[in-house]
Amino acid sequence: RQTHAHPLALPQLGHMRKHSGRSTTRALPVASGAFASIAPDTALSSAAPMNPSSALQRLFGFSEFRPGQAEAVGAALEDRDALVVMPTGAGKSLCYQLPALMRDDLTIVVSPLVALMHDQAWAIHRIAPGTVTMVNSQRSGAANAQAMERVRAGEVRLLYVAPERFGSPGFARALADTKVGLFVVDEAHCVSEWGHDFRPDYARIGQARRQIGSPPCIGLTATATDLVPTDIADQLDLP
Repeated sequence: RQTHAHPLALPQLGHMRKHSGRSTTRALPVASGAFASIAPDTALSSAAPMNPSSALQRLFGFSEFRPGQAEAVGAALEDRDALVVMPTGAGKSLCYQLPALMRDDLTIVVSPLVALMHDQAWAIHRIAPGTVTMVNSQRSGAANAQAMERVRAGEVRLLYVAPERFGSPGFARALADTKVGLFVVDEAHCVSEWGHDFRPDYARIGQARRQIGSPPCIGLTATATDLVPTDIADQLDLP
């Protein structure tokens, strides 16, 4: 179910398969890094395709990936499921944000904390204005409806949502005609009953993913002890 690399080794991509035969990987810890300040008009302004290293430099201002990041980014770009395990604050978000900005479809990011959701969305807005939006209970109904209109219009690359949104029939209907290319579960240990922060709303995430067509899934967590990674993979249908 996972590649268990030696602490000093990188994950082995040979153990991963295309989404039609999904697999999981465990990425290694990486050093932390702040978002670079990039002028808005340089982000996503070229129609020419970028490789991950070029996109990393252009969008985030980093000259190279930290250990484990390139493997996770590659999985997201190649429609492979992955379970990414990295310490808190070590750069997990880049593992899905970069490929989301490189893809031409929608990436849904399920996040349990509105404050974290806001911080991450704001960071993306700074480097790629207009590509990110949020739907959560702390925004007004009108703001959430406007966000979903932008999603349906194809204006958004990253949609951050709280897990309880998947319990709303209206939210499911709003996504019905939208192509979801990548499904990201942040703080994925919340899915696991063995995790230290289990949340019942997260128990619906696997079903929600199936309802929108079972797009490739990236789970991210800093918790990888005992039964948690196996339970995450089971709950998210990561064989």
